[in-house]
Amino acid sequence: MIAVHEDRGPRQIGSPSCEFGVSTFRPGSPLTERDLSQLWEGQRFPPQALTTTSGRPLQVLYRGRRGGGPGPDFRDAVIQAPWGTLKGDVELHVRTSDFRRHGHQHDPAYNRLALHLVFWPDEPQDTLLASGRRVPVAALAPWLERRQEEIRRWLEGPALWQEPCRSAAGRMADEVVAAVLDRLGDIRFRRRTAEL
Repeated sequence: MIAVHEDRGPRQIGSPSCEFGVSTFRPGSPLTERDLSQLWEGQRFPPQALTTTSGRPLQVLYRGRRGGGPGPDFRDAVIQAPWGTLKGDVELHVRTSDFRRHGHQHDPAYNRLALHLVFWPDEPQDTLLASGRRVPVAALAPWLERRQEEIRRWLEGPALWQEPCRSAAGRMADEVVAAVLDRLGDIRFRRRTAEL
């Protein structure tokens, strides 16, 4: 059984709590938007699992950077689609209808969306933005339903992708990180002053 957390109550799988690549997976917990965010940020799903609700394949070239506040969950993503390269933001929800339930369809902050990623597609059409444009919906439900145990293993393991600087900082001594940052700061300062 797969569980999905939402205001109407759960359905069933497992959900991790993962910070900096360390998972504290809790079997039986409902899947949440935070879980989807961790799956997207760490690209913790096989590439073939990412398809539009109409079955067209998508390839993540750059997953974007965390939004960190109001507005889309990830900014400036680059995704290859059969009809071209999608550049823009990515919004994540448990269900497709959560976009409307949260009022995003009236908020121009979401007009740069390139993709709406969900666990469960409960609406048949692409997501309508305040601008009148529609963006594709990709749902991980088919992958979730066929691979419960595999998903549990993926969520327990380390992310497949990490920010290069964050992962490097974990491998280096504090003094080395400080020296590198000082050197890079000096280089940036010299470049900026040379531009003046």
